Amino acid sequence: MVYNYGLVADAFKRPFMGVPGLLYWSLISELLIICIINLPFLLLLAFFRQGSFQKIFTHLSVWFMVLLNTLNAMLTLFDIFYFHFQRQRANADLLFVIKRPWEQSFGTHPLLSSLGFALLIFTGLVIWRMVVSFLRSPVKKWVRISFSLMLAVIILCISIFREDLLLPTASLRNINISGTSIVQNSVHSFLFSVYRNKEARLPPVFPAEYPNPSFQINKVPFAPASLQGKNVVLFIMESIPAEFFTVGAKHKVDMPFLDSLVLKSRYFSNAYSYGHNSNKGITSILAGIPTLTEIPLYHSAFAGLPKTGIGDALAEKGYRSAFFIGDHYDDFGFAKCCNWLGIRQYFSRESIPGYPHLPSNSMGLQDEYVLQFMETVMDTLKQPFLSINYNTSTHYPNDIPEAFSQKQPAVNFTPEMRSMSYYSECIRQFFETAKTKTWYQNTVFIFCSDHWMYPDVRQLDNDVRESFHIPIFIFDPNDAVSSVVTRPVSQLDISSTILGIAGVNKPVINYGESLYLSGAERRPFAVCKENNMLYELIDSANVFGYNVQTRKPEFLYNFITDPEKKNNLAGNPLISAPYLHIIRNFLETAVNHYRGKVNN
Repeated sequence: MVYNYGLVADAFKRPFMGVPGLLYWSLISELLIICIINLPFLLLLAFFRQGSFQKIFTHLSVWFMVLLNTLNAMLTLFDIFYFHFQRQRANADLLFVIKRPWEQSFGTHPLLSSLGFALLIFTGLVIWRMVVSFLRSPVKKWVRISFSLMLAVIILCISIFREDLLLPTASLRNINISGTSIVQNSVHSFLFSVYRNKEARLPPVFPAEYPNPSFQINKVPFAPASLQGKNVVLFIMESIPAEFFTVGAKHKVDMPFLDSLVLKSRYFSNAYSYGHNSNKGITSILAGIPTLTEIPLYHSAFAGLPKTGIGDALAEKGYRSAFFIGDHYDDFGFAKCCNWLGIRQYFSRESIPGYPHLPSNSMGLQDEYVLQFMETVMDTLKQPFLSINYNTSTHYPNDIPEAFSQKQPAVNFTPEMRSMSYYSECIRQFFETAKTKTWYQNTVFIFCSDHWMYPDVRQLDNDVRESFHIPIFIFDPNDAVSSVVTRPVSQLDISSTILGIAGVNKPVINYGESLYLSGAERRPFAVCKENNMLYELIDSANVFGYNVQTRKPEFLYNFITDPEKKNNLAGNPLISAPYLHIIRNFLETAVNHYRGKVNN
């Protein structure tokens, strides 16, 4: 709670949500899980300790009690750092992110991983001593008393919470989402998310009596006729906040080339990501579909939902498609995602000649070498084509070449800012070469962040709007205009824009809209997902939060007149009703889509 205070500070701002309320729910959550974990073994020790099986029962019980209690303690400690980046406790998505545990732990962070391993051993020894000391006391008496107390706690919780017992979100009865994240038990949250994934559950939607026209997701994409048939190069920028591009902002990065490129581009100053994860961002950007599940859509039971595969749709228009990343093959399931969307070629670090000897960062090869390889492949692609680069150097821990980092100006005062400056230099080198290519003048370049990330990871600020605020801009060498578009847009709009440029002239399934549409032709808002309980709606002046568990508004702030977001308007139905209608409309459409139904 102390380490992540900036993310959960609002948990202390409402009635019953001060320290007493948080302690009450924390005690219930932790005590219940401790009782459930230990009750079966206390049962063995209390009532099955006779005869030749006594030692077997005792030893098995001790080992399992130590193991399960150690895992419970360690997952809680792990969540301190996981929550720092994901804004929720570890869930089933973790199983799809950690594919190379040794390399991603000791290979990337040897010191921290060694400390973590030592802490695991220490925690296990402490719990071992506690269990053994407990068993050496008058065993039958104290074990049976402990068993009776734990059983009483479970029965009491069942009688109070009933059907809420299995839900990690039971505390939403009294406290908000931020507080719920504090008081949850990590093991409970993780195992419930795994169960929930297997059960293929979707977010609950609103009561049937609520009036609800369809949220249109089946329509023809658009781009000006002068752009149709051009190549597209899409740069998916890893973990980049809009603040890096905002003149006058505290964390404005000194990045001469990208700044100069923005001055010749259409820059969307109110662009937002759908979520906070790379494996959700890639689906939003390339498929134009929001992820409702806790795990990536392309890994879920809903992967067969109706969709328009961008690679398949482009192939019908004669386009080649290729994806480039410096990470290991299929990390985060990106190779699966590309194949799922019909993208024809996939290049990872293993595709690059001499990759074992090229400079790397924690996530993959340094960007400059991937971009150089990408250009050589693009020279061989028959036009028109879509070429996608997903960079890695700006991903935490932002370990760029030391020589470049040391010569950075003082204004780039965080590792995140320095890695962005390095990426800008890599892009400069790419464009210097690209200008000499035959395909350059016939290409549209699109830049979009996969999700927002802290500009300074040492300072947490969970602003409900800014934590989705990302850069999106389009550069066309034949139309180098300086334009700032202030209307709200989303990364969900990227694939629709690309399909419009390709001249796709039939309806496609897409939650986004072309970035080339005028303001009057577009939806005036963006939909975002904070976590599995909270969805947001952001327009030109307000940010609205909707709790899918309570089915009620969580907050509504006017960030223009109330930049510090102190005046919550969610309780005013005249103001919140239109936002509530839109977000429920969106969710019902999405849930029906996941179930195979698409409204025309």
